[in-house]
Amino acid sequence: MKRTPIKSVSSKQAKELAKRRLLKFQLFNEQKGRCKCGKIMTYYNEASDNYPHLSHTIPLSRGGKTDHDNCAVLCAECHGEKHGLRNKYNSQSD
Repeated sequence: MKRTPIKSVSSKQAKELAKRRLLKFQLFNEQKGRCKCGKIMTYYNEASDNYPHLSHTIPLSRGGKTDHDNCAVLCAECHGEKHGLRNKYNSQSD
């Protein structure tokens, strides 16, 4: 099986990612580490349900910007619900 190499990040992409990390940290501090649902979020474990996710009010696909006025941080559960994903812990069997 042939493996495809991991593509390197361009300098433009690196700047955008750094901008998003900084904005997420600023919003996290402004929200005092709490999601809109009241859950306390933490930066220590990216795989946890309480890791902060940067959420756009107006999606990028609809012309939204990655800026302070258009973003908030949400816990994984709230961010998933916003995008119509089921919570893996509270999902109902079909």
